[in-house]
Amino acid sequence: MWCDCGKFQKVHIPCSHVLASCLHAHHNYQTYISPIYTLQQVAKIYERQFRELRHKDYWPTYIGPTMWPNPELKRNSKVRPKSSKIRTEIDIREQHNRVKNCSYCHTSSHTRKTCPNIGHEFSSRHH
Repeated sequence: MWCDCGKFQKVHIPCSHVLASCLHAHHNYQTYISPIYTLQQVAKIYERQFRELRHKDYWPTYIGPTMWPNPELKRNSKVRPKSSKIRTEIDIREQHNRVKNCSYCHTSSHTRKTCPNIGHEFSSRHH
């Protein structure tokens, strides 16, 4: 009833190593599982635990504090999350002193996001 990985002792359910050993030795792995973990026993636990929920109109009126989310703590889903990795010398790249060009019209005064030529019929790219 043990395995070197330690998982078998913690949860009392055979780990993958025990299952593989049972398969190799032609043992029934179910003999190593306590009867309390069978599906029938788990179903018995929840048999009478929950009642059917009534329609919302029949719920009692809530009396208590009203909780409001703090909008400052909300994550912006449109922005890539900041990495919490501690950077080392290997991670830091040398900063190149080059000017970024617009990927649409290839000028250095702006980027594609603010390009005045996008959406116009004629642009410097097509000249």
